[in-house]
Amino acid sequence: MENSTVLTPQYLDFGALLESVRENGRRMQESAERYALCKPAAFKLFKKEGIEIDRIYEGIHKAKEDGQDVMEIDVALCDTSVAVIVEVKTRCGKHDIDYFLSQMEHCKEYYKEFADKKLLVAVAAISYDTGAIKYAHRKGVYVLKLTGEETFTLFAPNNPKAF
Repeated sequence: MENSTVLTPQYLDFGALLESVRENGRRMQESAERYALCKPAAFKLFKKEGIEIDRIYEGIHKAKEDGQDVMEIDVALCDTSVAVIVEVKTRCGKHDIDYFLSQMEHCKEYYKEFADKKLLVAVAAISYDTGAIKYAHRKGVYVLKLTGEETFTLFAPNNPKAF
């Protein structure tokens, strides 16, 4: 007997599929705009912090064999011994910070190019939920906050978390 695979469509009508494609496109455009604002600002601000950045990675994914994402890095700013991993959000809350830190526990395992580096963590967002910036600092996370039309300010924690 011949083996066969049956695929069931996720969308039963074309209108729902079309709306999903439009929403995906909107999200991708929004992500590109956030990265475009964040990357040059993060580069300049972390250079001022003494990190001699010589490589920038953007939007890198680690996937399982089935193609599902295990982890995504929005922006990584690297020098020879340190990498700053930046999570880019439109709006950032405490739960986003906790999830990001839980993902970072496995970063060196998933991304061998960072295995020998000290990893620092930062979040960059247009806006933050009440208390999220203080929470990030308590957790040792750098905060990049949009403070002007295209200007970010870096808030450094007293005890930066390193992986």
